Amino acid sequence: MKTAKLLFLLLISFTLFTACDTDDDPVDGNEATYNLCQTHWLSSFVNGSGVDCDQEFFFDMDGTGKEIITTYNFNNTVIDNYSFHWYWSSGYFRAIIIEYAPNDRILFDNVNVGVNFLSGYLDGSYAEFVPY
Repeated sequence: MKTAKLLFLLLISFTLFTACDTDDDPVDGNEATYNLCQTHWLSSFVNGSGVDCDQEFFFDMDGTGKEIITTYNFNNTVIDNYSFHWYWSSGYFRAIIIEYAPNDRILFDNVNVGVNFLSGYLDGSYAEFVPY
């Protein structure tokens, strides 16, 4: 009887630990794409030179987009515009390839996108964006 109870507890423990949810589960691609493209995204940060910057992304449903980086120097504001093509890198909808030119692309990895948030590792650095 004692052995049966032990086996039962082990079986329950095994079942509980294998039922955990992971981030490797695929998400609904239509929902992820809609959330990504339904708004413009903004992230404010301080660059390596200590200068305030804004980074904006505009993702369109047709796989095109635009990035705007605004650098607020002391008496000078510099605005750089970049057009790109984008696509999900797999059926898991957790990574985006952003291609500025044929051999000029970056990875937006571990993407988490919802109606009011966009986050992930953009070209290796963690970034959070809010809609505006």
